[in-house]
Amino acid sequence: MLKIGHRGAMGYAPENTLKSFAIALEMGAPMIEIDVTQCATGEAVVIHDDRVDRTTDGEGYVSDLSLEVLKKLDAGEGERVPTLQETLDALSGKCELNVELKSERVVEEVVHVLKSAVANGSWQEDALIISSFDHHALRKFKEMMPAVRIAVLVGIIPLNYADIIGDLDAYAINPCVDFINAIFVTHAKAKGLKVFVYTVNHPEDINRMRTLGVDGIFTNYPDRL
Repeated sequence: MLKIGHRGAMGYAPENTLKSFAIALEMGAPMIEIDVTQCATGEAVVIHDDRVDRTTDGEGYVSDLSLEVLKKLDAGEGERVPTLQETLDALSGKCELNVELKSERVVEEVVHVLKSAVANGSWQEDALIISSFDHHALRKFKEMMPAVRIAVLVGIIPLNYADIIGDLDAYAINPCVDFINAIFVTHAKAKGLKVFVYTVNHPEDINRMRTLGVDGIFTNYPDRL
């Protein structure tokens, strides 16, 4: 069962920061998940929320703030909000990367950054997975980088999920731990899909995921596997 560091190792360090990623690597996470959105000056930045209020000492929407302003904010323990490029540079050759697109708006910039990383040899396409709750964003990304795997995030288990996945040519489906069950896993695997479950932190839930036979889990505590 693959362990995926959720926003790095956010149980031990500020989420979506270089420090959090480094700790996840130290804990042996072969894959790290990050969240990417776009700031006012166009750069793809690694932060989960639409606003900076919860995870930094600043205020306002990420989309309204320039990269210069974002870089002055404290993201916790003196860490700064990293760009996607900085994250790729820090993790190159050290793990695989799951990039969650927070909106369709950021797709073109993410594609630009990833294509450059692939072209210069610092990243391989097969070391990347792109995920999102926004299926329009996934479709747009797949059209631009068809060789990169995509994963569909679902908050609940829709009755027609298999049709949705097939239409997107997805590699994986990523359901919430609160809704996952044996029937879902069986059906997904019958469709040739990987099942990566979020966010699995408690030992009893980790054991339940093993019993269900899921392919991987997103966890805030990579050392628990």
